[in-house]
This record gives sequence, C-alpha cells and structure tokens, in this order.
Amino acid sequence: MRLKSRNRSGTRSSISPLCGSGDSGQKDPEIYLKIAVMYPSRVKVIYIRTIGSRKRNRRLKTLQEEAAALGTEMQPEPGSD
Repeated sequence: MRLKSRNRSGTRSSISPLCGSGDSGQKDPEIYLKIAVMYPSRVKVIYIRTIGSRKRNRRLKTLQEEAAALGTEMQPEPGSD
C-alpha cells in the first residue's frame, strides 16, 4: 500500500492531493476509505487491484459508493491471483 503526495517539483508536500493504490487482498480499500474520511478534499482517487475472493471483491462496490459520497473515486483494477 502506498500513499503519494507530491507537488509539481516532485517533492513531498503537506497540501497536495493524495492518490492511493493497493489491493483487495487485505484491508487496503478500508484503510484508504478511512483516510478519505479524514481528508475528503485531499483524496481524489483510490486504485484497488482486485485479487482474492469474490466476496471481498463484491465488498468493493459498497466501498466505492461510500467513497463517491465523499467525492473520492475508488477505481477497481483487474489483478492476478
């Protein structure tokens, strides 16, 4: 799981928007959603690689809706098992 916050010069910044990327295998979607709740104006998109069980990946739909209500896009990406 990685959090990226960089300004135009490529240095870390405390006011830049965040982009999260992780996978559905553990709790990455839930963790990123919590960060979006804490910083709704900063987390713009969350990329989640879908791996593991179908049940866990179905949970992403609910998390996507919660993220959308915050103005954050949660975007599942096909992964490999």
